Amino acid sequence: MIAGQDFSLQKFLAFIVIGGLPFYYFFRDHIAISSTLYALMLGLLFLVSLFINLKENFYQFSKTYQLLLIEIAMIINLIFVFIYLDILERSLMLMFITLYISKSFFITDSNNGFVTASNVIVCSSFFAGVGMILGIFEYTFTNTNWFSQKMGFDYPYSDGKGETTLINGLFASANGSAYALGAGLAFIKFQNLVNGKFRIGLYLFFTIALFITKAKFAFLIAASFLGFKLLNKLHTKWLVAYLLILGLSYIFFSHIMIAVSGTYDYPSLHFRKILFTLGSIDFILGNYGAFKLYTFEAISSNFILPMGLDMFVETYSGRPHFMIGALIISGGFATAILVVTYIFLLLKDSWKEISKGLDQNYLYLTILFCFGVETINWNFTNSFYFWSIIMGLTSINYYKNTNKFYERFK
Repeated sequence: MIAGQDFSLQKFLAFIVIGGLPFYYFFRDHIAISSTLYALMLGLLFLVSLFINLKENFYQFSKTYQLLLIEIAMIINLIFVFIYLDILERSLMLMFITLYISKSFFITDSNNGFVTASNVIVCSSFFAGVGMILGIFEYTFTNTNWFSQKMGFDYPYSDGKGETTLINGLFASANGSAYALGAGLAFIKFQNLVNGKFRIGLYLFFTIALFITKAKFAFLIAASFLGFKLLNKLHTKWLVAYLLILGLSYIFFSHIMIAVSGTYDYPSLHFRKILFTLGSIDFILGNYGAFKLYTFEAISSNFILPMGLDMFVETYSGRPHFMIGALIISGGFATAILVVTYIFLLLKDSWKEISKGLDQNYLYLTILFCFGVETINWNFTNSFYFWSIIMGLTSINYYKNTNKFYERFK
């Protein structure tokens, strides 16, 4: 989508809006005007991306013509939701803007354009990593909580004896930092900011920072990477079987807490309802599991017309931890179908080429798989990290890596 030369303004804005995203999450709770300034920059980046697409007549191609039709349908659906709910669903607006910017910036048959896009994500992830290091320093040497958060002793898989401290970094949660760092790991191969030993250092830095988060997502990445690394030489069915078992296990343990009886606060936020007990081991419905039930309840009660995300939050005191469910609640089944179709059209022509070079892209595919599984637990509709991984998959087929270090390291 990017010709490779007429996008200087877009590149500049992308480094601010996407590259500087960790700073937005940090400052929005401390400086009121930061949200307004970020919204203005985000809107400007969207308009510039739209202008570039129109200028390049991108929609003359058949595949992108289909995408254009879906984008128009999304806008019509957004208007419908506004008329029906009498509110402008903010989550749907952000989703469309984020999706469109990501498509414009990360889908490219130009090596230069994709390298620039990769640089943006890596910069953003680097700042997220710095935030984690600041969090460790703060936890070790100070009593403040700028980069960390103290949780109650009922936090899942804590020792049950006292407060649990999470290192959030610049983001509002450790999960946010983990997603940023995961995306950064996927794009290190394609960036040109650092090479040689510095690239090794960047891999190590992102990996260490990722595990400092202690997020389940980090361990999912590790287990998935191990599978891609060890099984990609075997028949594909073994890799698929491994990933299927891993994904289902991850989803199960995200929703069902397992703990020794009497070692956790019950009932509480993360320990909602004991489902059954085996000996002294309890299997308890967790927070994610409870919100899945709330999501299904909200959808079944508003099957034809959407409930609206704000109404869901007001009713259940939280947001759906489920991307597809959140889309249905925000804009109805039509929104969810449009987004899934959009992703399908983007990716349908990429899998064959990717499978041929599985050993060259296993880290990227690891992160893609993990984000896909995590959609069951998180709503990524307005996440540049999620959409960059989705959109970037169509571009890595065109990317020609000439870095000799990587050829040895992969």
